[in-house]
Amino acid sequence: MKRNSGVRNLITAAACLVGLLALQVACGSGGNSLPNAVYAKGVPVYPGAKYIGEVGGHSGGRVRGPAGNESHSWFLKVSDPADQVVAFYQGKLTGAELAKDAEDTRIFTLKPPGAEEGEFVQVIIHRNGDLQIHESLKAGKKKA
Repeated sequence: MKRNSGVRNLITAAACLVGLLALQVACGSGGNSLPNAVYAKGVPVYPGAKYIGEVGGHSGGRVRGPAGNESHSWFLKVSDPADQVVAFYQGKLTGAELAKDAEDTRIFTLKPPGAEEGEFVQVIIHRNGDLQIHESLKAGKKKA
């Protein structure tokens, strides 16, 4: 029985290593490799940002009917000061609107080429080093 648990631990460790390597490749170094992105694939990932996770969902539409919109967010952590991250995106997201909320969170919002009404991408930069890239699009645009 102990022999099987050793093999199981080795397989688990190998799977974790493969997963970590996949995340490193996905986040790259300033390129864009956001998994499952539609419009957000045109947004560069801040150099050195560490991938934390992602979440997506559906909303809108009628009760018990099809979804009207889909959204997806990627969460990253940066070690550089927020102002430096803001300056990076100001140079990369030409035409984006920049807003600031009460907590000094900076939010870039842009409508990508080819986007329909109500579709947009946001880059959200928090003072604590959290970075979120978010896209909202019409249902059915994501490839399964």
